[in-house]
Parts: sequence; structure tokens; C-alpha cells
Amino acid sequence: PAAAGAPPSAALVWWCPSLCASLRGALRAGVRRRGRSGRESGACAAAEGAGASGDGSTRERREEEQAPSPARRRRATQMVLVSYLASSLSERSFLFGLPVVLATAPDSFSAIAFVAFVTSLFTFVCGPAAGHVLDRLPRFYGLVSCLLVQAAAIVVALVATYNLFASPTVQPLKHAPLYPLLLAASCVERLAAIVSDVAYERDWLVQLAGREDQAALAEVNATVRRLDLACEIIGPLVFGVVLASFGPLSAMGMCALGAALILPMQIALLVGARAFAGPLLTRKKRKKRRRAASSKAALKEEEEAGGRVRRALVRTAGKPVAALTKGWKIYLAQPVLAASLAYVMLHFNTCLSPSSLLSAYLSESGVSVAANALFRGSSAAMGFIATILFPVFVARRGVLATGSAALVFMAGMVTLAGVTYGLFLEGAASGGATVPLGVFLACVMCSRFGLWLYEMANLQIHQTAISERQMGSVSMTEMSLCSLSELVMFACASALESSFALMVLVSSLSVVAACGIFVRWERSVDRGELRVRAAS
Repeated sequence: PAAAGAPPSAALVWWCPSLCASLRGALRAGVRRRGRSGRESGACAAAEGAGASGDGSTRERREEEQAPSPARRRRATQMVLVSYLASSLSERSFLFGLPVVLATAPDSFSAIAFVAFVTSLFTFVCGPAAGHVLDRLPRFYGLVSCLLVQAAAIVVALVATYNLFASPTVQPLKHAPLYPLLLAASCVERLAAIVSDVAYERDWLVQLAGREDQAALAEVNATVRRLDLACEIIGPLVFGVVLASFGPLSAMGMCALGAALILPMQIALLVGARAFAGPLLTRKKRKKRRRAASSKAALKEEEEAGGRVRRALVRTAGKPVAALTKGWKIYLAQPVLAASLAYVMLHFNTCLSPSSLLSAYLSESGVSVAANALFRGSSAAMGFIATILFPVFVARRGVLATGSAALVFMAGMVTLAGVTYGLFLEGAASGGATVPLGVFLACVMCSRFGLWLYEMANLQIHQTAISERQMGSVSMTEMSLCSLSELVMFACASALESSFALMVLVSSLSVVAACGIFVRWERSVDRGELRVRAAS
């Protein structure tokens, strides 16, 4: 350094050669780094070219190295199942609690029936578009968006109901100022609940269990059905106890608080499952990529794709007709259309199942409330037995043969129940045909075993035969048709109030038709072709 008191020119003379030497050293280091990176990129490009020209073994080896271990996959599956349990518990409590609380308001029957009608109609109209949006969104953000919308709709609906009952004078439901808000929230909640169930059952769990592992898929599907049945029992039971002990306002507050508190836990579980599964839960792009991304790169790409949520929603809102028709086109072109139509036909069976119509008939026939509850509980027990035996049947006979056997058994039981009703129960006095009524109820109860078996078989058929890019559209269109079938049957029940025998006949014929459609398709289908089309 220049001595103290030296002129500035002396310091400049000293610093210039030093600065030039530093710049020369940096330039040489940069050239060396660029040469090294160029040689490495050239080697990578040559390796990729060789892999592309060969049989792709290098890419497959990379994917195998990136795949999570069985222990991490099992942990991710458990997290997703717990998240599904929380979602199903919240949904079942809301579906049971809202009509029960609204029924205490004056002149509420027609208002509750109108809510059910509009909800089914809204699901039928908007279901295909919702499935199409789900297919276009990243897997994580699509499911989280559905859970957020569902929780918000539950809170809004219960706040509107709370406002109705908190007023000093409870007015008729249809004249309440927040009744339109309650109606809209119910429609949105039902649609979001169906979409989230589709995402859980037909997308997330399929990716974790493996599309080709039939035994693992059967075990996961049986577990999902058992959780659903448990929530169907526990949710209404807890809500009923709170309602009887503390009143409707406390019960609705508990339901809304539970939905709000469960949501962060669900999201945390999904985040943990995505961390354990790695790229297994990353939705693949339509365009082929040259290089396989690592686990961290795949997760980063999924996070950066969060902006696609807003863009996809905007595009769908801007083209509503195209979004509605796209789902129907994909549904009609699916390779397992016959299996789906058979499942839809089963929803026309509203009188030979533990439904509100059959409960009303049993009450008019003099059956006690305890006996009616025992019948519904026994029907649920048949569902639990079906979930236990389904993996055994699939391991021994295959999923298609299991579906055929389930529908044949169900059609036989339903036909026997219809014949028993037509010969002994039609026109019989109340309490005058105890034995035929017991045979009738036993046949209906046993038919639930075949229904649950086929429901799981149909789920697994779609999981293995439908591409993940079209799973949302196909599943939501199927759910829309199921809502339409139930809507048609309840409308017929309202129009044919005094003709329960005709409703029994229609229910029997719908199950027999579903059995004929699926059995004929099962004998002619090519198993290998289904797997090839799903992989493509």
C-alpha cells in the first residue's frame, strides 16, 4: 500500500496491476469451469442419446432408484388413509346432522326435500366439469382445494342454520333470509365431498398401492370401505348424542368446529405423505421429458405448478360448455363403460335397500323402531363382511370374476325379495304377514353383501383400467349419473305414492339388468387390452 500522505496517483499505480492480475485469474478459472461443464454436459447428452436409441433401460433404472422404499410407501399410505378417515367423518356428520336439525323448524319437510333435489341436480350438472378440472390440476393442489372448499361450505351452511335457530322466533325455513345461502353451501359441499373421495380412492391410493398389484389394491379398497362404514356409524352417533344432550345449536357448533379443526390435520397428513412418497405422487406431464427428475426436483416442480390451479379454474369458468361436454366424451369413450353403467343401474334400487322409502314402508307395516334399527345395523354388518372377504376373492378368482359373482348373488337375493313381496306382502294387513316380511327383509339384507362386493370390484376395475389423466372426468361423470338415477327414482316415488309394488318391480329389474350387462361384458372383455389401454 502507498505510504500515508502519498498522493492518490501512487495508490492508483499500485492497485491497477493487482486488479488486472485478479481479473486474469478469475477469467482463467471461469474458462476451466466452462470447459469442465461442457465436457460433462456432452457426456450426459451422449448417454441420453444412447439411452433413447436403446431400449430405455437407463431411464427405467433411474426411475427404480428414485422410487420410494416399501416402508416409506406404506407410511405414506397410512397418512392418506388417516386423512381420508377425517374427511369422511366430517362429511357423514354433516350429512346426518343438517336434515335432523332442520327438521325441528316449522314447515321444514318441503324445504329439506328441495335441498336434496337441488343438491342432486347440481351434482349431476357440474360433476363432469369438476372431474375435468381435477384431471388438469396438480395432484396435491387439486385435493387440498377440494378439502378447503368442503370445510368452508360446511362452516357456512352451519352458520346459516345457527342464525336461523338463534333468532327469538323460529320462522319457516323457506322464508328465512339465509335459506339461499344454506342451499348454495349444501350444493358446493356435496360436490366437493364427491370430488375429494374420487381423488382419495381412485388417484392417491392407486399411486401408492401400485396399479399392477391387484392384491395390494384389493386390501386398500377393503380398508377404505371399512373406514367409510365406521364413519357412517360413528359420525351420526356422536352428533345424535350431542344433539340430545346439549341441543341443536351446540351440535351444529361442534360440527362446524370439528370441520375447521380437522382441515389443518388433513393438509399436514397429505404434505407428509407427499414427502414420504416423493415423485410417486407427482402427476406426470403430457409431454415427454428428456431427463428423469430427482425426488427433490419433482417436488419442487409440483410446488411451482401451484399457479396452474388458478389458471385451470379460470379456463374452465371461461368455457363452461366445453368443460361440461369434455367429461361426457371421456366417459363414453372409456374401456370399462359396461362396468360403470352396471354400477349406475344399481342406484335405481331404492326400495329393496335400507333407504328412506323402505323405512317408511316398514313403519306403515307395523315394524317397531328397534326392529327397523336392527335391520339397518345388520345390513351394515353385511358390508363389513364383504370388506373382509373381498381381498380373498380377488386373490383366488380375480376382480372381474368377483364382480360377476357379486352381481349374480345380489340379483338372486333381490329377485327373491321381489317375489316374496308380490306373493305375500302386497295388500297384506299391517302385522298380518310376519314370516314373509322376515324373509323379505333377510333377502334385502343379504343383497347388501353382493352390493358392497361389486362396489369394491368396480372401484378396482376403474383403478386399473382408466388412465390417471382421465380418472377424475370418468369418476365424476359416473357419480353424476348415480345422482341422476336416485333423483329419478325419488321423483317417481313422489308421483307414485300409493304404488310401492311398482317401485319394488323397478328396483328388481334394475339389479337384474345390471347383472346382465356386467356378466356379458366380463365374458367378452380382453384383460390384457384393458391393462395396455390403462398404461397408454
